Amino acid sequence: MKKLLLPLILLVIFVSPAFAAGNLTVNSTNVAPAVINKGVLTNMLNVTLNSTSGATNVTGINITIGGTLNISNITRISVINSTGFVFGTNTTNSSLTGFSIFFSSNISVNTTNNGSFVIALNVSLTSTTGTTVNVSIDSPSSFYVDAGSNVSFLTGYSNSSASQVRSHSNVTITPHIVDTSIVNQTFNYTFLPTGSLTLNNFSINLPENYTVTNVVAVYDNNVISSSYSNLTLPRQVNISLGYNTANTINVIFTANTSVLGQTDNFTSAVSGPALPWIATDPVSITILSTPILNVTGIMALKTVALANGTDYWTFKLTVNVTQVVSGLLQFRMNDWSRTDSGATNISLSSCITYTGNCAILSSTSDFTTGGLFNVTNNYNLNQGLNYTSAFGFYDIFLKMIVPSGTPISSNWYTTYYMAFRSS
Repeated sequence: MKKLLLPLILLVIFVSPAFAAGNLTVNSTNVAPAVINKGVLTNMLNVTLNSTSGATNVTGINITIGGTLNISNITRISVINSTGFVFGTNTTNSSLTGFSIFFSSNISVNTTNNGSFVIALNVSLTSTTGTTVNVSIDSPSSFYVDAGSNVSFLTGYSNSSASQVRSHSNVTITPHIVDTSIVNQTFNYTFLPTGSLTLNNFSINLPENYTVTNVVAVYDNNVISSSYSNLTLPRQVNISLGYNTANTINVIFTANTSVLGQTDNFTSAVSGPALPWIATDPVSITILSTPILNVTGIMALKTVALANGTDYWTFKLTVNVTQVVSGLLQFRMNDWSRTDSGATNISLSSCITYTGNCAILSSTSDFTTGGLFNVTNNYNLNQGLNYTSAFGFYDIFLKMIVPSGTPISSNWYTTYYMAFRSS
């Protein structure tokens, strides 16, 4: 056995191929856009590898992130080949600016076979709009290559330009404060595209205890649009335009507000022909639903009236508006009943004057000014006392005309309701 060992070793030495380490030259081309959209994998730097001699296997790379973006907002860095295949990714959120990526398949470069790839990154939806980000390969030693190979930069550096972080769409909503249990409260949801891609689909998600009732209109740059379709679910509004746009879009819809006094969050998303569904900025908008009106006092100003169809009772109600709001103070009232014998009621619609309504509400005691309106058994969604930036205590006045033929009694009573419809 000892005599056969030497020939076997010699055979292995003679048949092993000779390997020549390569000299690798790196060239890069900046492909970073001026604006990078949140949540979209974006190409930043195109890298080309050439060999001036020998052969080199590249197995990985160190990439450095620069700019004013918080490094924790980098959610992904990838290397992509010429066919679009991602063959290396780092998704680690870190406080460090350097990211190491190891390739799933090595890049083999020799004098007849070049290599290339693109460095791309993704920034989170919570990134701060207006910050900047860029990528760089700091030095030739940033490449992981086989032993003996040399790496050099063709231009002495390899980095992209800085891209400014943008969302695809900023959003706002009005109003921000609504009364509880409002039927068909109107909301104006505004989408302001800020990215480089056009949009054609807009989705709004309502919080729990809210119910969508209707899509009123869609505006494109303040011009009403007729080219859209909508799919409305109990807590979602979905608008699909018949075209692509980079304009401001307003979606006007109505919803029943929560019966609870609470803070609620509306969320939304957009998509386009070159953009999958992605959240807007901010990710959520806070709406406060709370009892806005609190009646602190009721005073009877005139409680004796002739039952002749023109004489009346009057009352003053003091109302505390608990939030700074603009909109309509709305009022409805049941027909009048009495506690003594007799089933006759006073119907609010039994008066000939005032368009057939017996009751009038006004913000002034003379009932000639102050946005007065006729009171009925149900809210008129477009009718009420109009207030701008209201807050604090206000007096409102109720006049009740006593129809002819009303039974004489001192025990008449009614139940009233108030609500504030924010605008």
